[in-house]
Amino acid sequence: MKLFSGRIAFDTLMLAASAYGLWLSTKLPSGGGISGIGPSDFPMAICALATLSMLVILGQDLRHEMVAGDVTERMTVRQILGVCGVAALLALYLFCLEPLGFIAATMGFLFFCAMSTGWLLTPSDESFALTRTAVISALVAVVATLATFFSFSYGFGLIFP
Repeated sequence: MKLFSGRIAFDTLMLAASAYGLWLSTKLPSGGGISGIGPSDFPMAICALATLSMLVILGQDLRHEMVAGDVTERMTVRQILGVCGVAALLALYLFCLEPLGFIAATMGFLFFCAMSTGWLLTPSDESFALTRTAVISALVAVVATLATFFSFSYGFGLIFP
């Protein structure tokens, strides 16, 4: 009996999560008033896009799995540490979001995720120097967080924790 790779299992899990998010977004109140845009529109669009994307990715991975056969790559210890580190950072981010607020928690999360993935998930011969990775990670964290905060706060009128 041939087992599918972990990639297929991950794709299926992500497809189920995005479809569940799409279903949940239909339970939010719909828009009203002049603009017609409501609290459900943005989550519904994102989850619909994610569901469609995951269907395409799952189809491609299944097709590749059938053609490639039994070619599977084992994850290195360094890559496993990277995946576990990002999962731990995500849990810490969710825990710190309320007490620290969106801006501080998100900047910290993005910075440490970029640092850990830059160091742990890339092969050691291709890794940037630690200071260069830190500067790029800090820049990405600050710009992405502030752009997200201002676009959602002033563009959509949302209030962040």
